[in-house]
Amino acid sequence: MYDSCATYEINRSPDCSAKSLKISQLKSQLLQLEEDDKAYNDLLKKYRQLQNEYQLINEAKLHLEYELKQKNETTNKILNDLKCQNIYLYKK
Repeated sequence: MYDSCATYEINRSPDCSAKSLKISQLKSQLLQLEEDDKAYNDLLKKYRQLQNEYQLINEAKLHLEYELKQKNETTNKILNDLKCQNIYLYKK
């Protein structure tokens, strides 16, 4: 592409300098936006990993709570049976 401002550095008009400055600023903004986008994507990836880890840990917790409840119920049943047997033995 032909750049009318690039013919000779000496003959640059103020308009060409303003355009060059604007182009430079836009390039800088573009680079910053690309960096911000990468940082956002990295954070989003980390957030999704943490979400997944949370779900796995929460499922494991619920499973352990269920197992504990089952064991407690079984233990309570055994204790009640033993109490009944003990009462029966003392009544004899």
